[in-house]
This record gives sequence, structure tokens and C-alpha cells, in this order.
Amino acid sequence: MRGERWSGPLRAGQVAGMVGLLVVHPIDTIKCRLQTMGPSKPGPAPMFRPPPPRHISAIATASSLVRRDGLLALYRGVGAPMFAYGLVNAVAFSTNTTVMRYLRDGEDVG
Repeated sequence: MRGERWSGPLRAGQVAGMVGLLVVHPIDTIKCRLQTMGPSKPGPAPMFRPPPPRHISAIATASSLVRRDGLLALYRGVGAPMFAYGLVNAVAFSTNTTVMRYLRDGEDVG
């Protein structure tokens, strides 16, 4: 019976973390692309800096990335964070549920 009380919050936390990452990861990918492009000043770039970026906006960067590498390019490298976010949220949800039960009902958490 105790396992059933833990499995629900664990699964809910894992799914919540994974879904949240699927929403945020493409935005983070675009942000990283924009940050690594360098300054957007017109004119020749100094020798020690990368050339100015070809894209000015996040939408232009996203459309270029999808056009060049496909839609899955927005999710490149999502595997390891998917595991970590799922694990962290599973622990957080189950801990929160346990503490709330203890405070509400005075149940033994062991």
C-alpha cells in the first residue's frame, strides 16, 4: 500500500518535468544560438571577434535552423536534461506530497 502512495507523485513529477523541458528546450536552443553569434554591429568585425550574426531576431534564427537542419534540430541534446528534469521533479513532487500528508493528517512518513 505504501508503494501506491509514492508511485503517483513520482510519476506525476517525472511527467511534469519532461513536458516542461519539451516546451522550454527549443527556446533555450534558439537563445544559445543567438548568444554564440556575436555582436550585431554592422561593418567589418575586428580580427579577434566572430563576424556579425546573419540573424537579428529569434524567429529568424529558429526558421533558419529548422529550414537547414529540420524540426528535430530544436530538440538536439534533450536526452540528458530530460532524464535529470524528470528525476528532480519526481523527487520534488513526492517530497511535497509526503510533507503535506504529514502536516495535514499526522501520518507516519516511514
